Amino acid sequence: MSKRLIVWRERLSRWLRGIKRPKPQPAPTPTPTPTPIGVYDVPPSIAADGSVDVTDAVNAWLRTVPNGTALSPVTARFGAGATYRIHGSVGTSLNHPTETAGLNRQYMIWDGNGCTIDWSKNTPTPYANRAAIAMFNSIGMTVANFTTIGPWAKDWSNEGYQSDYEWQHGVAMFFGSHGGTIKNCSFHNSLGDSVSLSGSDNIVVENCVCDGTGRMGVALTANDNVIIRGCTFDRISYHVIDIEPESEPHPVENITITGNTIKRHRFCFIGAESGVCSPRTNYVITNNTMEQPGLTSFPPIACASTIYSTTLPVGQCTNNAATGLTVTGNVLRSTQNNGEVVRARGYSNVTVTGNTCYLDSPFADRAIVRFEACTGALAVSNNTLA
Repeated sequence: MSKRLIVWRERLSRWLRGIKRPKPQPAPTPTPTPTPIGVYDVPPSIAADGSVDVTDAVNAWLRTVPNGTALSPVTARFGAGATYRIHGSVGTSLNHPTETAGLNRQYMIWDGNGCTIDWSKNTPTPYANRAAIAMFNSIGMTVANFTTIGPWAKDWSNEGYQSDYEWQHGVAMFFGSHGGTIKNCSFHNSLGDSVSLSGSDNIVVENCVCDGTGRMGVALTANDNVIIRGCTFDRISYHVIDIEPESEPHPVENITITGNTIKRHRFCFIGAESGVCSPRTNYVITNNTMEQPGLTSFPPIACASTIYSTTLPVGQCTNNAATGLTVTGNVLRSTQNNGEVVRARGYSNVTVTGNTCYLDSPFADRAIVRFEACTGALAVSNNTLA
């Protein structure tokens, strides 16, 4: 080998040794998807197959989940597709007012995550006051993505309502609850109401199914600013939506009912004729569709001043203002036992316009609207008889 070739080979060797070759790297470990900040998952130790009562375990977990804030709500997330057997209430009910899981809670999202709350397995107690999901005096709460299954098994069209069990509901936001939302839930076979709102305000109920009730689809008894929209109601044993002041002088006012579908029900679509001596103000009923009429002599929409229902002696019910009723863009069906689709008694400022009305009654005096002792602006126009 020539001396020159040897020199070049040594130079090449030194150059190659100076190159830093990359070392083989192991395959990267996949990064696990972290639990979002502010999300608390139900413990896997809680039975999720519906085999045993987990009321105490679920509520013990909920008590460990902290309150959120208006800017940073906290989520309590149930198991996807799970079934939780409940013999009491998820949260706090009147039956167990010392349970704090649903008492004084703030800015939480109770995310059912597609789970089922099965409260059908235990024998119901007469006159109990509870709900499958319940809360008291709570602010900014959301109940979403649950299915509840109760023990009601009566015929909605005949004797479906039982007063012994009328206070056992699918979901309830009770006294002092403010700024809540109930959405994307299905409530089946509730002994009382699918949704009960008593003493709560600024509540939205949306995109829910209320199917099979011993009493109402939604009950409003002392409320301000409630919206019920995009819900479907079927097999309702009493009124689909009941607006009934129960505590003087607290009114039920500023109620919007829009875009709902009403199927089988016994009495009214909207019943607002009973209650104690309290005001009724600003009811807006728009773009709802009644696919079927009720079965009794009640009209689809019946609204009246509480002067007609109070038990006070004549002349002593003075806080009974009933003003502001708007019914527009609905499909309404009367029964064969009733001659109108809207009945207003003791109201002022009523507008009924742009509705499609099915008057199935054979009565000669049937009418779209029947006024009794009403005052102020009364406007009836552009309604279609189908």
